[in-house]
Amino acid sequence: MKRLIISYAVLISVLILVFWLVGAFYASQGSAASVQFTISPGDGVFSISQNLARQGVLQSPLLFLIYSVFSGHYDKFQPGTYLLKQPLGISNIVKAITSGPTEISVIIVPGMTLKEIDSTLAKKGVIKSDSLISLNPAQFGDKYPFLKGVGSLEGFLLPDTYRFWLSMKPEDAAKIMLDNFYKKAWSQLSSSANPYKTLIVASYLEKEVVSMHDKQMVAGIINNRLKIGMPLQIDATVVYAACGGGFLNCGQISSSDFSIQSPYNTYKIVGLTPTPIGSPTPDSIKAAQTPIASSYLFYLSDSKTQKTIFSKTLQDHAVNRQKYLGL
Repeated sequence: MKRLIISYAVLISVLILVFWLVGAFYASQGSAASVQFTISPGDGVFSISQNLARQGVLQSPLLFLIYSVFSGHYDKFQPGTYLLKQPLGISNIVKAITSGPTEISVIIVPGMTLKEIDSTLAKKGVIKSDSLISLNPAQFGDKYPFLKGVGSLEGFLLPDTYRFWLSMKPEDAAKIMLDNFYKKAWSQLSSSANPYKTLIVASYLEKEVVSMHDKQMVAGIINNRLKIGMPLQIDATVVYAACGGGFLNCGQISSSDFSIQSPYNTYKIVGLTPTPIGSPTPDSIKAAQTPIASSYLFYLSDSKTQKTIFSKTLQDHAVNRQKYLGL
């Protein structure tokens, strides 16, 4: 009897070793491509094995089941979406889906608009196209006080490097960026008398000028124009209007674009645009909060040096346009 028990133990050990080796080296026979695979909450090892086989990731669901059980991973698979590169051994598949969903690193560039962020995340497979744009800020208002009363997420998705996952819900992707805004920008912005106005001005500064000093100077000019009821005449708002809320791949705007009837065309309206025109950095927000007072009303950027040239009168501005821009 004792010898029989020992024999069974040896047999089981051998079987475990065989299944372990098979799992480590047994690979699917698919092409060297990537398969997007989703585990839903509540999926068990049996349904996971069947779904893997159905998508061509596995040749043998049975071997996957046996390997998962003997390796002790059968109840440790994490819900989420994975990018599985083929061909894979069973052990590598098990390792991947117990480690958690595939992370996607995404850089949100300073000044990027809501439309551009949506497009960037969609191209990375994080969300479906246009799903971020369609979110209503009111659904986040209880958690993020800065969204109460605003009609768009434009300007609140702070430029930074983020880690997302494949096929996320758009609201979950938005929350990651809104959490970052709350952490890195809201404590600063909330000290403003009108935080939303400050954010809108900061979005202009992000697009119009480069250095901190010049941003503060332009913030002062914007205040001067607002005080006397003069149109802000900010070129970046015209681009935003003409290109449907984006700047990338927009091309050169024409003279006719400055006549567009739009609440974002600050050559036609007096006052601020309804929303920001992109996502400003904390530095641009700070510049909007600390404008430098001056008697200037006009500015332009030297196309060669990127230096900002300031003018007090329209006549002086016309001279500078001719001198620096050839207009």
